[in-house]
Amino acid sequence: MPRPCLQDHPSSPSTCRVCFWCADVSEMGSFYRRHWGEPEPDGRLGGALGHPPREMVSGLLDPIPEAEFAPLPPGWAHDARVIRRHRDALLALAKMALPPPGSREDAGIVVIGGGRYWPGIVVSLKMLRDTGCRLPVQIWHRGAAEPIRRQDLDGIEGVEIHDLTTLTPPPRILRGWDAKTVALLACGWERVFFLDADAYFLRDPTPILERLSAEEPFLYWNDLPAAWTHVAWSVWGQGSSSVPPIQGGHFAIHMRHFWREFVLTYWLDQHSDFSYVHQLGDQDSWRVALTVTGGRYQCLGPARWEDVAYVCDLYGVPFIVHRSSSKMLYPEDVTPGDWASNRRLDRLPGEARAWAYWEELRSSRSAPDVFGRIYASGLWGPCQSSGDGSNASQAWPYLDIINGLTKVSGWKRVIDLGCGDGYITSRLQAPEVVGVDCHAPYIRRLREEAPGMQWLSQDLDHDRERLPPGDAALLKDVLHHWPNRLVRDWLTWARQCGKWRWVICSQDRAQQADGQDCPLGGYRGLDLSMEPLRGLGLVPLCDYLHKSVLLLEPSAAT
Repeated sequence: MPRPCLQDHPSSPSTCRVCFWCADVSEMGSFYRRHWGEPEPDGRLGGALGHPPREMVSGLLDPIPEAEFAPLPPGWAHDARVIRRHRDALLALAKMALPPPGSREDAGIVVIGGGRYWPGIVVSLKMLRDTGCRLPVQIWHRGAAEPIRRQDLDGIEGVEIHDLTTLTPPPRILRGWDAKTVALLACGWERVFFLDADAYFLRDPTPILERLSAEEPFLYWNDLPAAWTHVAWSVWGQGSSSVPPIQGGHFAIHMRHFWREFVLTYWLDQHSDFSYVHQLGDQDSWRVALTVTGGRYQCLGPARWEDVAYVCDLYGVPFIVHRSSSKMLYPEDVTPGDWASNRRLDRLPGEARAWAYWEELRSSRSAPDVFGRIYASGLWGPCQSSGDGSNASQAWPYLDIINGLTKVSGWKRVIDLGCGDGYITSRLQAPEVVGVDCHAPYIRRLREEAPGMQWLSQDLDHDRERLPPGDAALLKDVLHHWPNRLVRDWLTWARQCGKWRWVICSQDRAQQADGQDCPLGGYRGLDLSMEPLRGLGLVPLCDYLHKSVLLLEPSAAT
């Protein structure tokens, strides 16, 4: 049988952009060359134009060993030749003899993530231990791209943390969805419950893992009905599939009994540059693998949607909540336009307990950590900016007010608390000005740029007794980033501490509801007639733009 590219280039080419198989150094390429009666190309084992074999799992070579295209050529994944090559590779894997899964034993829970998804993982593990489950847990994250805070797990036993970027050989692709099967392959367990970073158990999952068997090697909940149409089945040579859509954020798998399907899923994820173009991420990789092999599985029921999250029942009782929309994110990790994250929905099962853990975690962070991450993320603006409040259009109306008060009142020493990038502080017209901020890198820079002024690195809350005294203390755009508890506590203390004759607070004044709250580093406006400012003795001085300027007078005792 002649090769399909015979008319496109001389025989035995060193590379081929037409059919791909002429120079492919994998076992699949060799199969086709034997089929066509072609000799092996030059550079077979990694020569200048060849591709060295790449081991998928121990003892099994990837039939398509090339590295990921970056960037993808336009239309590459829809090229008929590319489709044929990937389809042939998948179908060959479905039929060939596979090496065994190796030494696997025991059971455990695998969770993926870090970085912006880290808070969800911490809450999830606390919820897990509340169910009475004592199964070991492995957290797999992508190194520096997904940082973690180990101290958040203090008191939670049986948890190991692993770095996916240290695996050898390294995976072909290691992003988000693709990383799930990489972690499952590396975990070493025979029976595994996988859980997304934004999901948590309401009941002990141990019985589910004990249920896994040769007859039921893969247990999952159905995705929403719209997911039936996500896979382009013709790409894989299938007319359709009877396998119900899989909710890929939580499932149980017996690695030994489900090995072939796992290998196919892993291969699809490792070739997501092609496969994800024709399906919805990793959850459809499982469905494609099951459709091709005809393997066994068991649906545990539908993953029903509750406004911001999936709720998965087992025997009519809520078992898992998957917050795929309302994720628990620190303020600096919420992307513009994301109005769903951090939304509490009390009708979700276990919501009060999950939210209590989330509040506890948020309140455990220090101001230097919170605001340091905000500045590093560029959330408030690039180039070491404190945000719009330090722009000339918003800063100068405020400066006119404060410098006018300074002149009329005869202030000699002004303390700018929460001075940020120093734009306001350096333009205050008092004989002595001190800038205070918790973000040490800003303070170090300001000391170099303005050595004639005093700059202090202090936390306004935890270092309050060390804050410098003066005639007036300024808090510009500070309080609307503080939680209500801290606003009330700090202003009550400031009124009685005797450090300053005047405390001037300026902040956005549009508050949506009485008692509206935010975490440290979050945001909401503050209205003097609403909690938390109501009843604190603040006196309105004036408004400018969208902000209010308020005076906190010292108590009579001071």
